[in-house]
Amino acid sequence: MYRSVTTGLAFCLAMGLIACGPKPAPTPPTPPPTTTDADASAPTADAGATTTAPPTGESAAAHKLVILTTACWFGGVWSDGEGDSKDTRKATTEARCHEVLSIAGADDKDHMEQLRALDQTAVDLVGSKIAALAKDDPVDGPRKDSLDKLYKQVAAAQKELTVARRAAAKVKRDLANEPDKLSADEAGAVAPLRATKELEALLNLDAGDLSPEAHAIALLCAMDRLTISRGLPKHLKVYALDGAAKLLFGVPLPDMPTDATKPVKKGLYLTYLTDIAKAAGHPVPDKAKTPKEKEPLAWAGTLEGFSDKLKADQAKLTKETALYEVVEHVARRLESEYNSVRKSFENKGAAPAGSGGATPAKPPPGKK
Repeated sequence: MYRSVTTGLAFCLAMGLIACGPKPAPTPPTPPPTTTDADASAPTADAGATTTAPPTGESAAAHKLVILTTACWFGGVWSDGEGDSKDTRKATTEARCHEVLSIAGADDKDHMEQLRALDQTAVDLVGSKIAALAKDDPVDGPRKDSLDKLYKQVAAAQKELTVARRAAAKVKRDLANEPDKLSADEAGAVAPLRATKELEALLNLDAGDLSPEAHAIALLCAMDRLTISRGLPKHLKVYALDGAAKLLFGVPLPDMPTDATKPVKKGLYLTYLTDIAKAAGHPVPDKAKTPKEKEPLAWAGTLEGFSDKLKADQAKLTKETALYEVVEHVARRLESEYNSVRKSFENKGAAPAGSGGATPAKPPPGKK
């Protein structure tokens, strides 16, 4: 299996919740860290199926570049999936991005900024190199059109995700430092938080033998949507969860206030989160009675639903791609978090205070 940096190739996430009830709520499980600007109804795959993709040996340079660029854009998510430590994630992410540009023949500061921002100039530059590498390649040549489709749709989904992340970051910054700007930025965040057109296209992309890769990458993008909800006011949390909940688990958006700056009805957010966990196949136990008990269990159930889907996709991935290792690690970690929360609740009647994951255990408090 190839890893990134200079010898080969090297691939959304943390989640948080707002405390409910009179006392601070326990922290929900914390999956791998998300990408930040500073760093860099879909069908479920059949777990019993096997991939028909050809092995990606040394000749499959175009495919390797697609995956390496995806790793660059995902940043900490990918680094965590490959086992990088918290202290080395930023450096390894930067190394992957530099490697992408080095292969494309434009490893300089301007192109680095463009690549991390998904500027079309850099996206097209790398895309041209992918096409050139695939042209006469015995493995990638026959699937060059599929590689092009996969690369372009991953870029589009990542761009859509970046816009949503920036809108959420603006609201969180207002909460902490500029409350006078909050209402306008809250209203402005709704559309980008709910925008999932490109995510849906990636989930359903027909890219031949690369379709399972498209679906797995889309799942990681969808998980980043959940990450974005950390620290938002509860009504915006609902909008941030909407895309993934609807596309993956068929849970519709609940009735929301017409005015995007108004708080939602008391209990709506927790009810919505509980519905998602149930639709994901891991409902909150009936014996959980209080918001303090229910919310971490609902998060855990939702995460386990993602784990199920990732494992199904992994069964269709060729082991020679770095994506296989990342999907395996993330799925295993989410399952571990789920089991930890459920075991703690069953043994003590409450979810654990935190699992000490790679991201802060407690998110910034929301306004509502």
